[in-house]
Amino acid sequence: MKENKKFLSAGEKKRRERQAEALRANLKRRKEQVRKRNNTSERATANNKPAVSE
Repeated sequence: MKENKKFLSAGEKKRRERQAEALRANLKRRKEQVRKRNNTSERATANNKPAVSE
């Protein structure tokens, strides 16, 4: 893929926009999963019980 092109076709521009949006959504979802997992393990530690995965 050439990155030094000055002008992208309309289709390529839309494809890149969709790809960027998908990457942002995946990153957000992964961060929330990690946050939920951390919260679960912190609660389990506070209650002195083993963590239960949801």
